[in-house]
Amino acid sequence: MIALLKKASLQVFKASVKPQAAGPLGKVLHLGLIAAVLFGLWRLNLALGLDRVVHAPSPYLREFWLPLLFVLAYLLTVVLLATWKAFNEPTAGSPFPDLDAAWRNASGAMLRWGVGLADKPLVLVIGQPASYENDLLATLSITPTFGPTPATSDAPLRVLADDRAVYLVCHEASLLSTCTERLIQRRAARRGRRSTAAPVEATIPAALRVLPNGESGGASVLVEDRRTAEHGSPSDRAESFAPFDDIAGSPLAGRPLLSDDDMARDAGRLGHLLQLIARDRESALPIDAVAAVFPCDALGDIAHDDAIADALRQDLAILGDAGVRCPVAAIGFDLQHVDGAGRLLHALPADRKSRCYGATLPVDRLDSETALQDAIAWVTESMTPTLCRRLFEFEEGDAEEQADNAALHRFQSEVSRRGASLTKVLSRGLEGEDDQPWPCVGAYLLATGDPQGGSQAFGGGVVDTLIDESPRARWTPSAIAADLRLQRLVTAGYATVAAAAGIVVIALVW
Repeated sequence: MIALLKKASLQVFKASVKPQAAGPLGKVLHLGLIAAVLFGLWRLNLALGLDRVVHAPSPYLREFWLPLLFVLAYLLTVVLLATWKAFNEPTAGSPFPDLDAAWRNASGAMLRWGVGLADKPLVLVIGQPASYENDLLATLSITPTFGPTPATSDAPLRVLADDRAVYLVCHEASLLSTCTERLIQRRAARRGRRSTAAPVEATIPAALRVLPNGESGGASVLVEDRRTAEHGSPSDRAESFAPFDDIAGSPLAGRPLLSDDDMARDAGRLGHLLQLIARDRESALPIDAVAAVFPCDALGDIAHDDAIADALRQDLAILGDAGVRCPVAAIGFDLQHVDGAGRLLHALPADRKSRCYGATLPVDRLDSETALQDAIAWVTESMTPTLCRRLFEFEEGDAEEQADNAALHRFQSEVSRRGASLTKVLSRGLEGEDDQPWPCVGAYLLATGDPQGGSQAFGGGVVDTLIDESPRARWTPSAIAADLRLQRLVTAGYATVAAAAGIVVIALVW
């Protein structure tokens, strides 16, 4: 009961202090607060006998001296705040009115709903296209109690909240989001022109084929398997190593994934959005954690790897310029598009698909590049082969099981090949200033396909790790130094105003 009253009183205070954010009720509470202050000052004026001390030509001025001073101070404060906002408001002459409108819509809706921006950790989700938002949320087991808002399909951002955190999904305010959108477009162009795949018998490794007498190589041939997975048959290599835009005549072939204009535009948009967040979260950190999302099936192509790494590095650099250093979770989605993943998802039981598929770094080694490399190598070279090996089936003369084994082998090979690319992307993308990389809590792979077909998997525990088990975000040293300088200036300003007010009061009373 006490906690409920405390929360209610806090909401009433916020509504009375910021009436524009709480609608008509906030304006009424604000006027009521002013009336109460005026009445209290009037009673204090009478109790102190200022009507007999203040030298004023009118008895009304002497009787209401303190309330009149409050009204003058209130009006002066309003004018000063309006002037300050006119010069420092991010939306004043903003080049990004769509971001301003979307953020105003979302933040106002949160206040009306009773969800404060600073009440819960704020997770910034970068790299997520709008068309895949619902699939990602469902895979990560995020059940919103608020939002997503704005509800319009063309909103550049969306805000939602659950019992754990507030999530800000940047669709059009992040270079990584732009990069992801382009990669998905190239995937669609590639699949629309893909030639017929080779027969299963041509791609299945000899070690996994069922022998005529019903025998198989068993676990002893898995070392040879891994060697075959790295090199493979000619048809296997042609299928596995084909880049997204390798189709002759594709309008996307040869075109750079990200241009200089894209980088400059998205840098400005993300920086502007962070200013809006910092303004509304006041003394709290603008961002508490980052979820960096990218299509894991795009890894393995040099141009794509470089684009993802550069986009991630720029977004984190903009966040660092805002004075924040926070934990980052690397999430590769669309695992179901990796060759052979369909068989894996079909064979795994529901309880195994509800667990995470990835590696979490030790808390004391989050900024260690070696620890990151070891974690990714464990996923691709140990966890994945073991998982696939348990699903291999050997029955005499069963062509369907041969196809299933071949699919699992292709998945194991593709994940192993993409492991080196993932290490390269994160090592470059997490680079920070002064040779201090951003703390990475882990790297995870998610299947974000059709939930009815069992193609959503491996999202369990990822958000919990990012929010509950990762270190807290903190201000950067440069931000702390700038804040100290600002505090000194504010203290000097307050001292000057207090001295001037004291001189005025003494002159009036004397």
